[in-house]
Amino acid sequence: FKEVAGAILYSAGIVAAPWSLLTRPLTQIEIGLIALLVLTAYINLMLFSLFDIQTDKQDNHSSFATEFGEKITSTFLIAAFFMAGLLCVTLMSAYPTYLATVLALGIMNAFLFVTFLYQGYFAVDDRYRRLGDAVFLFPLVILILI
Repeated sequence: FKEVAGAILYSAGIVAAPWSLLTRPLTQIEIGLIALLVLTAYINLMLFSLFDIQTDKQDNHSSFATEFGEKITSTFLIAAFFMAGLLCVTLMSAYPTYLATVLALGIMNAFLFVTFLYQGYFAVDDRYRRLGDAVFLFPLVILILI
């Protein structure tokens, strides 16, 4: 589905340049952070799919939500949020020196989770789209502040 492909392509676009400069294999924490980034992008795209289900159906666009419905999409999202949370806790516990990086990704997922919980509010005027896009600027804000 387009959500999985989009998440992988987005993450690859972010990771490809720094990865190409490495002269060593990726470490476990780096693999974990990449996995968390892919999962975050997937959650974001699945949320968009859920919010856009009616317009996608009207426009005859295929998405996970149009193929499987709102209930299954919501179930997949809850599972993805759980996996992201579990991965955050695992990475923070195993690699405390990467706490800020993992926390940043965790906060990004927390904002997406709030969007999922309050769909009625975020559906108005496409608020979900603005927050869903803005959440990926959060690491830039951290870099500027640090």
